[in-house]
Amino acid sequence: MATSQPEYAARPADGQRIAALVLGIASVVFFWVPFIGLLLGIVGAVLAGVSLRQRYTLIGLAALVTSLVGVALGGLTAFGILYAIMNAAG
Repeated sequence: MATSQPEYAARPADGQRIAALVLGIASVVFFWVPFIGLLLGIVGAVLAGVSLRQRYTLIGLAALVTSLVGVALGGLTAFGILYAIMNAAG
């Protein structure tokens, strides 16, 4: 008598959520590099927003939070650099 193995449904890939989280963490780490942290944070926030619309997970939420923190820090850095450049001539 043959026994059948239970069939398991394949889990949906969390690649987009993980990519958004990696970009968010990278944006926080590299916020001091001019415009790189800002760019990474924006791309991470967009990916996290799209993934949260598909399905709400804690990874997606963490990706969104880290990306927004990276955008804020990167934006402050970019603003500070541009402000310093504009006022250096005067």
